Amino acid sequence: MQSINITHEDEADPVVYIVDDVEQVQDVVQLILEKEGIQSLTFNSGEEFLAQNVISEVGCLLLDNQMPGMKGLQVQTELLKRDNPIPIIFISGDSRYNEVADAVRDGAFYFLQKPFARTELLSLVREAIDASKTLSRRKQQSRQYQLLLKELTAREHEVYRLVTEGLTNKAIADSLNISNGTVEFHRANMMKKLNARSFADLMEIRKADKG
Repeated sequence: MQSINITHEDEADPVVYIVDDVEQVQDVVQLILEKEGIQSLTFNSGEEFLAQNVISEVGCLLLDNQMPGMKGLQVQTELLKRDNPIPIIFISGDSRYNEVADAVRDGAFYFLQKPFARTELLSLVREAIDASKTLSRRKQQSRQYQLLLKELTAREHEVYRLVTEGLTNKAIADSLNISNGTVEFHRANMMKKLNARSFADLMEIRKADKG
């Protein structure tokens, strides 16, 4: 399948956010990351972290679960409400099993128990950053598909929907009570507007369209 012609904006540099009420932990983790050339920012609480105007989706969040004020799980819940998919690596020395299960169920990338090894931390951070880049590209692609879909007329969108449901041109014509030639006309226009060259391309768009 030929790829659909979708442009990509410049990808942001990844940022690792370190949220822990123990400054010694912040300093040690930040030093480990800096030695590897990984940009990081530190915060003393979940409230301070969430108060930022912009939280990058590219990177990851190293989040202590047991903190005064907002707990790590509460920060995770708030990010979910904001539809920010940044991967979260929980770090904690005192977390019960049910809290770990809740975090993983809600999409946490990993739960890292203190004390942890430098190599383990770096491996997880790199994996989380790679995952965030992949997700960010998918979200950007989905947004661009949505813009293309808005260019379709109402009839073209009907044809697009029925084509991606697997209907033949004849079945579409019968469903919409139009001629086969009219279906072919709208289908050609729809394919052109969506920069789609094949049925597989259309299904890629439909998958993104459904989220």
